[in-house]
Amino acid sequence: MNNESNRNSRSDISEEEFEKIRRQYSGLFNETSDSIFLLDMDGNHFEVNENAAKMLGYSVEELQNSSFRDIVIETELENAEGRLEALHSGEKIPLYIRTFKKKDGTLFPAELNVALIRDDDGKPIYIQSIVRDITERQALEKSLRDSEKRYRLLADYAKDAIATLDMNLDFTFISPAATEVFGYELDELLTKNITDFLTPASIKLVVESMEDALRLEEEVGKDGYDAPPLEFETFHKKGHQIWIEVSRVFLRDELDRPSGLLIIIRDITKRKLVEEALQRSEKRHRELIEFNPEGISIVDFNEVILFANSAFANILGYEIQELEGKSLVDLMESNELEKVAYQTAQRTDGIASTYRTEMMRKDGTLRKVRVSAVPWRNDEGEIAGAIAVVTDITESILAERKLASTNRDLELYATLLKHDLKNDLQVILTQAESASLLLPPDEKTVSYCETTKNVAERMNCLLEIFSTPSSEIPRNLLDLLTPRIPDYEQIYPGMKIKIDVNNDKKDMKITQGRLIPVLFDNLFRNSYQHGGNKVHVDIKLQRKDDLIQIDFSNNGPGIDKSIRQQLFQRGVSTTGGGQGLYLCKRIAEAYGGEISLLPTKKGVTFRLLFPAT
Repeated sequence: MNNESNRNSRSDISEEEFEKIRRQYSGLFNETSDSIFLLDMDGNHFEVNENAAKMLGYSVEELQNSSFRDIVIETELENAEGRLEALHSGEKIPLYIRTFKKKDGTLFPAELNVALIRDDDGKPIYIQSIVRDITERQALEKSLRDSEKRYRLLADYAKDAIATLDMNLDFTFISPAATEVFGYELDELLTKNITDFLTPASIKLVVESMEDALRLEEEVGKDGYDAPPLEFETFHKKGHQIWIEVSRVFLRDELDRPSGLLIIIRDITKRKLVEEALQRSEKRHRELIEFNPEGISIVDFNEVILFANSAFANILGYEIQELEGKSLVDLMESNELEKVAYQTAQRTDGIASTYRTEMMRKDGTLRKVRVSAVPWRNDEGEIAGAIAVVTDITESILAERKLASTNRDLELYATLLKHDLKNDLQVILTQAESASLLLPPDEKTVSYCETTKNVAERMNCLLEIFSTPSSEIPRNLLDLLTPRIPDYEQIYPGMKIKIDVNNDKKDMKITQGRLIPVLFDNLFRNSYQHGGNKVHVDIKLQRKDDLIQIDFSNNGPGIDKSIRQQLFQRGVSTTGGGQGLYLCKRIAEAYGGEISLLPTKKGVTFRLLFPAT
């Protein structure tokens, strides 16, 4: 090192200026961890700090009598001279890396921040160089690059999607597996924010989770993302919803502050579908048991009730909690215990059975019940008791007894009624026929006689319907209505009937029922009574999916607004009676159908719907 030339190079700096510089930088020299060099305009050191001397293996005095040329390797010297000239010409030198040479010849990389310092008048007075040894940093960077290669390989071949997000939740990296999850190409995903795929509820979950984690960091200095994975719904590119599971941790900057997120995304749609199916199944089974109108209980071989549903508790007048743990012995009369013991023995042999018995309610009254019991197995698969379905049949037994007595009376009454009515109707028919032959052939007289005969014939047909098995009543509406149209037009003089069918005749089948003809008889009679003696009836039949639709219309004066809402109730009519439409509604409902009044400007239209068969 040339000490003389170094002293001469400082001749352009006065001692006063030098001391001023020393004072300005004394604190920086003493406290900074970086190496600081102050050089004159020729590149000679006139001041260095202890860190600079330590970094290069020199004493401070040795460096103060040296030039930057002494510590730069020969291959980089020309480049270093070029930067010095650039400084002289007023250019700003960006941060750069250079290889330094220690006193013992060891080489190491260093990062330099070089600046030209000027006096108050703008005159260049010296050069400041801040140097940082980056040996460890470069080693770390190399290690990170090596690690990055390994991690990228891991990400590329991982089954789960791996991604990084910034603090705004924009994707900054995403692995190939994400294309399978979301259906997008990688370059498409990198233009998106993760909330672009989320439902509103899922966005709220993600944002709240991130806010909670950041707040926890501020409060206790702990990474709040040390938490179970999140599960939420998201959207596939094709539009359908999928379920994903996301594990996440914060990425951190050099100051250990959260700078983004590393997330692992797993498609759990199949798992969620299975879970939801199991939950629905469990819910259905639970509801099936809990809301079943039949009493259900589980009893062990000691006759202790282990489980009871609400219906079983209601049968016996207890709360569920009161029954569970109670013994059947406390709910039976002594004369029933032997029967129950026998049934319990049946269950130990794996036999199911149904039997009747009596059980005592909480208030002491007895109820007759039917019990259907099967063996109950515990978690180990061993038969440990019985599952019993208990039905309260007290009222039904009483009703059966009463019905049996009533049916005998009704059967006798119906036989007598049919016999007497048919005899009376035969008399009416004979008299009407005789009157039409004996009376003068007056048009009105003949008409009255014909009407009387037709009405009597209609009544006779009704009696035949009630004595005809349902299986013999036509199921096809066309077969049911078409043969009867001439009869209706004779019974109701002046009535004209037309039938339109929009479908194939074979599609017009409904459930067989002997009361279906009675329903149409009432509709025709209603049309005649309220529509006048020149009423036209139009019947339109069509099949719609699993229903047969019948629109039954007439051109009469319509129905008074005052009774439209209550039209199908018993006793509602503007002319008295009010039974016909009420019966029509009851008959339609009895065969799974319905009848309604359609809004029309003229006339009346009833719509009937029946299940097609």
